Amino acid sequence: MIITSPTSIFDPFDDSYRFDRMVSEALRDRRDKEVKRVTNTLKSKLVTCDNRCRFEDVKVELISRGMREENIDHLKNDIIDQLIIEICGGKILLRHPLFPKIEHVRDILIEIKPYNIDFSVEGKSTPHSITDFIMAAIEWLPEYAKIDEEIRIEINQAEMAREMSVDLLKRVVGAILTEKGYEYEVYSKAHSNNASLRINISEDFSVDMEITFNGNFLDQVVRYVQAMPIKESI
Repeated sequence: MIITSPTSIFDPFDDSYRFDRMVSEALRDRRDKEVKRVTNTLKSKLVTCDNRCRFEDVKVELISRGMREENIDHLKNDIIDQLIIEICGGKILLRHPLFPKIEHVRDILIEIKPYNIDFSVEGKSTPHSITDFIMAAIEWLPEYAKIDEEIRIEINQAEMAREMSVDLLKRVVGAILTEKGYEYEVYSKAHSNNASLRINISEDFSVDMEITFNGNFLDQVVRYVQAMPIKESI
């Protein structure tokens, strides 16, 4: 007598929660790396001089390159020199603290909203090179904004690949085990890259296999189950 059991997929966590968490973690990591990559590249192109960068000069440079004056707000007093540049869907803020007065020139603090990007650059950078920096950042932002969509597509594609791997495991390996008379179960969490295969040898004994869905996972599992003896009928 051959005893068979359908393969079951068990997911102890809510798929939507796991997906959102994976997207959030992947986004944070990808965004951090992208911001670091781009800002380091742009910082390396800054040109320094002997004096503090004057934002009024940066404003003149921006306007000369086609930026509308009404999109630039410059504020300067004894405490801070600040430049706010309105861009499509956000703002770039440059702040240069002037108080309390110290001997060396402070860094320029830059914040890009609503992307929660903030960093600092050399305070003695020339207005021309700071303007180059701003224009390059504005050109890069649409690419940065696409990261969210790209991450979701990548995770969805990975999940489709996992589901195909589980299906292969069930159809190919499951068929062999069924033919040999073994009950089995497959456990695979959504949005993961692995599965557990439990083969019930007897009422008191089972074999658990942890499977990672790499390029040749199926061949290795097939070789293992093909080497198993036919289960004796009860």
